[in-house]
Amino acid sequence: RETVDVPLLLYEIPGRTNAAMKAETVQAMAEDGTIIGMKYSSYDMPEFIKVMKYAGDKIAVMSGEEPLFATHLKLGATGGVLATANVVPRAWTRIFNLASSGNLDEAIACQHELAPLLEAVFCEMNPGPLKHAMALSGLPVGDVRLPLLPPTDQTISKLERAVAAAMSQEELLLAPAA
Repeated sequence: RETVDVPLLLYEIPGRTNAAMKAETVQAMAEDGTIIGMKYSSYDMPEFIKVMKYAGDKIAVMSGEEPLFATHLKLGATGGVLATANVVPRAWTRIFNLASSGNLDEAIACQHELAPLLEAVFCEMNPGPLKHAMALSGLPVGDVRLPLLPPTDQTISKLERAVAAAMSQEELLLAPAA
């Protein structure tokens, strides 16, 4: 923290790094001012609960796992850093609002509606599938660069179906109530 003069966000993603932060380490980093927040991208719920207990009142803890987003919010997360929010931002905003207002059951039901999109985007190593999904949703962000690879034809077919369905579902969320 002395080397760089910018706020730091810890990125907890043991699936990519093969190393997991202990809640006690996050607490120490929060208390000494090393970090102002963290993106928690792990399915280790007991450790997430400990992170919230030890550091949740000191830093912004954000969910990085779409399937756990509403649950993370209910347990004290302040928000999320979600890849597919780039594709269907209004759907994730609705899930955030529902979970934040205490309607966890409906928030989780809305998350379940996005399951085909999540399955398609994460069936291969990202960011290839995510970039393709973003292009399908009207946000072309370019192709991946080597050594990364674009999604396979099979994944592209899944993405086409899933993005179309998710965008239709998102439009339904915005339709006025009858």
